[in-house]
Amino acid sequence: MISSLLLKVPSTVEPQPMRDALRAMRDVSLSGGLWLTCLAGITFGVVDVLAPLRLNKLAASAITISAAFLGAAAVEAAISPLVGRFADRLGRRRPALVSLAGSAVLAPLLPTVSKAAVLVALIVGGLWFAGTMFVPAAAMVSDGAERQGMAFGIGFGLTNLAWASGQGVAALGAGAIAQARPGLVPYLLLSMACAGTLLGVVVLKSGPERSRRRPPAKAGS
Repeated sequence: MISSLLLKVPSTVEPQPMRDALRAMRDVSLSGGLWLTCLAGITFGVVDVLAPLRLNKLAASAITISAAFLGAAAVEAAISPLVGRFADRLGRRRPALVSLAGSAVLAPLLPTVSKAAVLVALIVGGLWFAGTMFVPAAAMVSDGAERQGMAFGIGFGLTNLAWASGQGVAALGAGAIAQARPGLVPYLLLSMACAGTLLGVVVLKSGPERSRRRPPAKAGS
């Protein structure tokens, strides 16, 4: 904290209009990373609203519900560094595929189990699939921002916006849909979104990987 106060402020800061940021969104890695971030937010928006209600319906106590999400957070915190190393060594695409496939399978299971203990086990043991989407997503945003000359502050500001928008809209939408339709519907929509994104990553498999491995342009070229 003290050392940061002693840092010199740059004498000149180049302004970066928003139109430049929007233009940079054409980069597959950047836009793909933002969508993965949004999808992770959507997943948590759906699960955070509907899973506690389901647990309560299955007679789980408030302590059990809290413990389920605390355990899920602990598992995610333990696994995320491993996923990060995996992404650095083998590329962004493979961990993204694992996260998307796991989330697509997990989503329709959550509203169908009939025992609270099983649902808690699914939340603790499976919610990390959605949480670890952030790892390859952040790396993809960083890659795309660097390649497009976008300030990293703007890139990760867009990341925060994607996460917050996905979670907020999904939480509101999941609650509204669950009131009008069976509770399985929001989860099925979520599973379809994850599966569709998984298919897109497979079809466009060369995009993020090629972007990550492209050598930097030489000065004057």
